[in-house]
Amino acid sequence: MLPVMKRVNDINNLKVHRISWLMGTVSGIVVALAILMSFYAVKAFDSTKEADESLKLLAYSMDMIQSYSYKPIDEKDLVYSGIQGMLRTLDPYSQFLDEDTFRYMQEQQAGSFYGIGISFDIRNGQLIVVAPIEDSPSWKLGIKPGDVIVEIEGQSTAGITTSEVLNRLRGEKGSTVNIKIKRLGVSEPIPFTITRDKIALNSVRDGFLLEGDTGYVRITEFSSTTGESLNNMLDDLKKKHMKRLILDLRFNGGGLLSAAEEVSALFLHKGDLIVSTRGRRPESKMEIKTKKEGPYSDLPIIIIVNEGSASSSEIVAGAIQDHDRGLIVGTPTHGKGLVGSQYTTKLSTAVQITTAQYFTPSGRFIQKPYNIPHRSSESVKSSLMTEHTDVPFLTDSGREVLSEGGITPDVIVEEPVISENLLRLESMSKFFDFAVNEGNKYKPITEDFVVTTEIYNQFIEYLKKSEIDIDFETLEQDKEYIENAIKRELFSVYISSEAGEKIKVNHLQTVQRSLELFDSMNTYLKPSELAKHGESDKS
Repeated sequence: MLPVMKRVNDINNLKVHRISWLMGTVSGIVVALAILMSFYAVKAFDSTKEADESLKLLAYSMDMIQSYSYKPIDEKDLVYSGIQGMLRTLDPYSQFLDEDTFRYMQEQQAGSFYGIGISFDIRNGQLIVVAPIEDSPSWKLGIKPGDVIVEIEGQSTAGITTSEVLNRLRGEKGSTVNIKIKRLGVSEPIPFTITRDKIALNSVRDGFLLEGDTGYVRITEFSSTTGESLNNMLDDLKKKHMKRLILDLRFNGGGLLSAAEEVSALFLHKGDLIVSTRGRRPESKMEIKTKKEGPYSDLPIIIIVNEGSASSSEIVAGAIQDHDRGLIVGTPTHGKGLVGSQYTTKLSTAVQITTAQYFTPSGRFIQKPYNIPHRSSESVKSSLMTEHTDVPFLTDSGREVLSEGGITPDVIVEEPVISENLLRLESMSKFFDFAVNEGNKYKPITEDFVVTTEIYNQFIEYLKKSEIDIDFETLEQDKEYIENAIKRELFSVYISSEAGEKIKVNHLQTVQRSLELFDSMNTYLKPSELAKHGESDKS
């Protein structure tokens, strides 16, 4: 190894020696550093002299670590850690994608991957579940939005990076991963052993009529096919005489901006602003508008959201709300409004950098405050937020909408939290097992089938024989839910999966309230006192 000062002097003269050395010893990883420096050029790097000083400091630090560390240092790990460290000072979403993580990202873009099935966020140093992906291992085990993953295989997740999350939670099909989750209202962390499986990204699901002429469609993610798939599904529902629509974006953690644009354009008028982006560089500032009249621009629509609705979901909900095209029902959304741009290298790696921020048509900033580790304990909102925060944000009709990060629904409706008993029954598929093993007793099962007290008692006896670990003394308080779940699975097995899904959807408080709101929608969409201050339903 060359003496430290000689190495620095070489850089001071031509900066060739150090670069050649890195290229030879770590297979050219310095390219990633060069990319970072060019992407994150700030005033300190505008001057060639100051840039040289910074590069010398970087080279000197690496030499010192390699020369004096008590243990051998892998140079590739050192450079990767340096890149990750730089990105940590920016925001929770900028990240370095090493070879494995970059490959995982490509697999996801292709439509599927193997993992536990969650969309997640790193907020204030904590690994937070934004939403479980439907039908994934996490969904089936009952992992919920807002759960904080505090351990993975016995190791704390404090300060974990996005790349580390992907590397540790994804893996081979059939392999298991042990995690612990901290949940609001539960005193001790909850352990889960999750078997990894294929996570298919079929983004547009269900698609049926409720109460005659009300269409119901659910979008679980915004992918490259979402816009086309939704348009096709709406066309099919229109042929069945759909006159109004409930669009369910609960637990939808987002996805492609282009997909959010396509979905929004289906319901907006020509020339309507969907979303704007603002960043430091001129090219990061743009306005995305509809290019033509949406085929469903006059269809009454209600969008259901919750804390698991993020990113692209918030763009769609914000556009519909700001243009008074429909109502937003549910609970406030996650608040993820940063634009990530990915820059690939020739080394099968990539740097994903936050280059801009999302704003709704009325000018609301979607991102909720976050902390930047290692820089400040203060919450960072945005240097690009509207300076005059006392000025209200108004929709097209002039009604005031809240700007607290995320999208605040016009009508707040909270779904009841299910008990630990029900969580265990659902995760172990006991309702489905009962329908398959005992359902023949109740045939024929038709649309007017009712779960009687006798059937309920038979289900309880079935559970006792299976020796399941639940609290039977408190199970009676969940009787209504249990009867509905039994009916749901009996319909799924003996009529159709759609029939079972209808039972599930009709039981949702958000859906029931939405069906009621269609008749009074115009009242909410006018700048009246009721619309201005909103309404709250807590169920």
